[in-house]
Amino acid sequence: MKRYLILFLILSPLAIAKDRNWQDSIFLGGQTDQAGAMAMPIGTMIFAAPLHRQYFWFSTPGLNYELFFPSRLSGRIPSLTVNGHTKIAVEGRHMHVLDDDGKDWKLNLVMKVAPPLPK
Repeated sequence: MKRYLILFLILSPLAIAKDRNWQDSIFLGGQTDQAGAMAMPIGTMIFAAPLHRQYFWFSTPGLNYELFFPSRLSGRIPSLTVNGHTKIAVEGRHMHVLDDDGKDWKLNLVMKVAPPLPK
């Protein structure tokens, strides 16, 4: 019985894994601005660590997307090349981006911009 339970626990994430609809895109660039500071105790002192907001822009044949990457104190961000090709997948208000190293990053969708209409 324990074997079946262990086998079920190992295989269950594979059963609920979702295939994403990946589409080609071009990374247009990013912008960082300061969002405030966070107080961190170090020994007997208090240190203020700055928090940053990061925005990224991607272009697909149909739409341009502005994405928000939440601040992390670890400093890890997606490795992307400006004007480089990458793949993105839309999931509601979130997008998954494959960076240059092939790592999947989940970013928040801020805005979709349609191309201008021809006159």
